[in-house]
Amino acid sequence: MNSKTLKIISLSALLLMIFLYGLSSYFVIQLSDSLPQGLYIKKSVPETISLGQLVLIEIPSDIKAMMINRQWIPSHVKYYLMKPVAAIAGDHIKVDSQGVFVNKKFKGTIQKRDQQGHKLPKFHYNGLLKENLYFVMASARNSFDSRYFGPVHKQSIINIVEPFMTFSREHHE
Repeated sequence: MNSKTLKIISLSALLLMIFLYGLSSYFVIQLSDSLPQGLYIKKSVPETISLGQLVLIEIPSDIKAMMINRQWIPSHVKYYLMKPVAAIAGDHIKVDSQGVFVNKKFKGTIQKRDQQGHKLPKFHYNGLLKENLYFVMASARNSFDSRYFGPVHKQSIINIVEPFMTFSREHHE
């Protein structure tokens, strides 16, 4: 490869990185297996967050440290979790070894170990969800969500997101 071609490739890569960085204010890429993979549009957090809305959340620091330690996420990249809201204030949540129940309706199982064989955090709860707390949970069996780290506070919700372009199969329990 001659130096002119190398310069063109390098400049193209740089321009692509600048373009993608600019888009990061408006879009987020979802690559995990817990939701359809693809590009999602970021929107501001409304006064009222509804059941089923997809939220982008700040990962609690202790959970983030565990995720980095297990090499689930890179330490040098700003990383968030994207999950649907499964319960809101006033909903009855029960999380125990039998699974997750919202208003007495079964929502999913609890895994004891992750896909690497490490023990997962245990979160047990039986009660009403308080104001400004949200239980976030995807239907995928291996989703890492509130069933392991508990509800998230509204202040931890960075954006509401909506699919822009997705390209993966549906996910079920």
